[in-house]
Amino acid sequence: MQINNFALNIQKFQTNFSPIAKTSQAKTYNRNFMPNDSISFSSQRNFDLNTLIKEVELKIKDKNQECAIILNPNTGKTVETNLDGTVGEVSISPKAVKGNIILHNHPCKTADIVLGENDVISAIMHQAKEIRAITPMNKWYSLELPDKLTKKDSDKLMDICLDHLFSDEKYLVLRKKIKQDKKGNYLNSPEELTYISNYTSDLLASMALKMQKQGFNVKYKTGKYQNQL
Repeated sequence: MQINNFALNIQKFQTNFSPIAKTSQAKTYNRNFMPNDSISFSSQRNFDLNTLIKEVELKIKDKNQECAIILNPNTGKTVETNLDGTVGEVSISPKAVKGNIILHNHPCKTADIVLGENDVISAIMHQAKEIRAITPMNKWYSLELPDKLTKKDSDKLMDICLDHLFSDEKYLVLRKKIKQDKKGNYLNSPEELTYISNYTSDLLASMALKMQKQGFNVKYKTGKYQNQL
């Protein structure tokens, strides 16, 4: 997942592992879901956040294109939606991210695709509360960041993130093996994608632990929904 206006010069680190698309090209919607979204959700009154997240994720997981929904964790209201992504990316605006939860799907049906480096970098840079990805096989990935993340702390987390990911030689080799066609469909075998995704997931878990040791309340989690709502 990739948000536009990256202030960092990280072009040399770009990967094809499910980025969020550039916001300048996005059609974003600062509203709650409307009937023409073809998706409806329960009322936010007396909402339970975990139930709401599950409801949203189960309704977007089988979409053939990436979709993004930004939720306010305190009210349960939709801050922004974009259901018009492509197979490989979806666009959201930076101003909608701070303090909120980014939900999006990874449409690949041959393997569970973990949060990509651009997902993580975007969330940290724009001070999200959490970023999540859901796959068609009900597998979810989550990176939770500290409450009320400041720009100073965001910069510190960014340094840890970039150092941790791009100092890992095996990760640098694996990320280069990811192949996609022009539409964003993965060309790798399911076994290769699964191996790369699992290795990346372990790397994100160790990154979160490193952030915790630096005094930041960062949590990396994965799970799988066993039933529909």
